[in-house]
Order: sequence, then C-alpha cells, then structure tokens
Amino acid sequence: VCLLQMDPDWQKRTVPDGSESEYMFKDREWISYETLDNIRKRAAYVVANNLGGMFVWSLDMDDFNGAFCNNGTYPFIKNSLALLPTNLPSYI
Repeated sequence: VCLLQMDPDWQKRTVPDGSESEYMFKDREWISYETLDNIRKRAAYVVANNLGGMFVWSLDMDDFNGAFCNNGTYPFIKNSLALLPTNLPSYI
C-alpha cells in the first residue's frame, strides 16, 4: 500500500462517515487500508471507552521488515501497543 500511495494514478479518499477509514482506487481496483493516525485514534478510543483490547488483521500486512513505509518494522502493531495500557487482566 505504501508503494501504491506514491503512484499518482491511485486516487486516495477518506470515508466521510466519521470512521475516517481510508481507501484508494485506480480503474476497477479498490483497496482499503489503515494509516498510523487511524491506528492511534482507534487505540485512544479503546482506552477512553475502557475496552478490553484491539484486534489486528492481519500481521503480514504490516511493514514487517521496515522496507516500504519508512516507519520501522511493524509500525501499526508497535503504535497500537504503545498506546494501550499494559495493566489490563489477561483473559487467555
């Protein structure tokens, strides 16, 4: 997704429904994706509403080797974990 965002043929949009979900399209192709800002907002929502955690799908879609998005390795997972409290009980 990071590489496609640099291609001017892909049109980027934000869903105007308050979810601030991101998507982009080119011809008949459509891709939805998260941004670091969205991840931070979702983690803040979890904390503010005293929810039990976040679900991430899927780990292999994060920049696991840090080669594409210039945000280091696993930027989405690391940003999520950094904002969530660590003193929550485990239910596993």
